[in-house]
Amino acid sequence: CDEASLTELLEFILKSEEITHEKLAAGIEKHTRCSDDYAYTFYLNNSDKECELSNIEGENLVTGEQFTGCVKLMPRESIVLKSKLL
Repeated sequence: CDEASLTELLEFILKSEEITHEKLAAGIEKHTRCSDDYAYTFYLNNSDKECELSNIEGENLVTGEQFTGCVKLMPRESIVLKSKLL
């Protein structure tokens, strides 16, 4: 199997099981944990390259900075964003 075939198969499985996913750059991990009121989203850049993430919203838990739109992650950098659940 080639990469395109595996990608197509994975897309089919995710869609048929109604599993949502987000396409991210190679080396980027995203994990979300929720409390009753908030979502905590962890982005980890495991690559050796700078990466720009789009459609980002939330408060940086380390700096308190509010993000809406894009954020750049340097190589091996991570960020945790807190956002209110609807």
